[in-house]
Amino acid sequence: MDRESNLSWLQNWFFDHYDSDFDYAQEVKIEAIDNPGWHLQIDLEGTELEGKSFEAIQIDNGDDWLMCKVKNDMYDACGDSFKLDEMIGVFRRWASENE
Repeated sequence: MDRESNLSWLQNWFFDHYDSDFDYAQEVKIEAIDNPGWHLQIDLEGTELEGKSFEAIQIDNGDDWLMCKVKNDMYDACGDSFKLDEMIGVFRRWASENE
């Protein structure tokens, strides 16, 4: 992996996969949740990742937690307040392995 930050990489991935048809565009959603933590969803429909196998991740050590999965062509990740970069990094590694 290069030295580009995970957030910069995600911005570029989104730009490369953006559908200019305004009726349908890839969605990337990042939101705060009340655990506290983060929820990240990335729509994979119409990308090279659609239908690809993903091994789910589930770590729960109390305040240190992370869950990542792919279901219905949607990358879905949740993590504690300090896991947003890691959630993007998990997606980045998987996407890079499946290019």
